[in-house]
Amino acid sequence: MLVAGDREEQSGQVAVRNRFDGDLGAQSIEGFIDTIRGYTDSKAVRP
Repeated sequence: MLVAGDREEQSGQVAVRNRFDGDLGAQSIEGFIDTIRGYTDSKAVRP
């Protein structure tokens, strides 16, 4: 899940939350996209 509120907008980041691991902290949008691409490229069942 991504949280994109006022704080995230000001910092140019998104807050990332995972239903298994909880709050993963803030990441740049580009960094998050790279992470997701890695999961899809490896066809990971659970990150």
